[in-house]
Amino acid sequence: MNKSDSIAALATALSAAQGQIQDATKTKAGYNYKYADLSQILQIIRPIFSKNGLAITQFPSKGGESVSVETVLMHKSGEWLSQDYEMPVQVSTKMSQAQCVGSVLTYARRYALAAVAGITQEDNDAALQREEKKQEESVGVAKKAHDEALTANLSSVHAIKEGIAKGDLVQAAEAWFELEEDTQRALWLATSKGGVFTTSEREVMKNELRKVYAGDQK
Repeated sequence: MNKSDSIAALATALSAAQGQIQDATKTKAGYNYKYADLSQILQIIRPIFSKNGLAITQFPSKGGESVSVETVLMHKSGEWLSQDYEMPVQVSTKMSQAQCVGSVLTYARRYALAAVAGITQEDNDAALQREEKKQEESVGVAKKAHDEALTANLSSVHAIKEGIAKGDLVQAAEAWFELEEDTQRALWLATSKGGVFTTSEREVMKNELRKVYAGDQK
């Protein structure tokens, strides 16, 4: 961080401004989370900073595979603070290089401004990590329930798989519908998540076994 020789007046003004600032309302949606965009941040900051003799300017630059934004906070006394914020540019197949750079610059400006003003922002990576963790925990709970149901009903599962394999759908249907609904739900875990039934077996169970079982019950 760079600064003028003294920031006493600036610090006093910034303290007053931050006491008047409210966190931005997160209305823009993206990646399963909401955030306040650059325009919203500026709409909050500008009038309050101006009232307290503060101003902000930002200078973007690009070098190599990253872009940076220098945010300068100034006070009417001539005191100032500045800090660079650098971010890598990841090229997307859906956007041109210029669009990718522009997107990253906007992102960097928004986070730098929010940080200077003390505005709470939902972090993209943190939001995604929380979502991924939530999904992992959900899968973990489902897998645990599946494994417990499988251990307790090995003979029924074997009968279902054997019946489907040899075309004896009556055997498979009887074994499947003898299970409690909670057990069926626990065992109905996709193969990709560690489920015992293959995709083809699940198709047969979904489309054929109920018809076979219903006909057998008449």
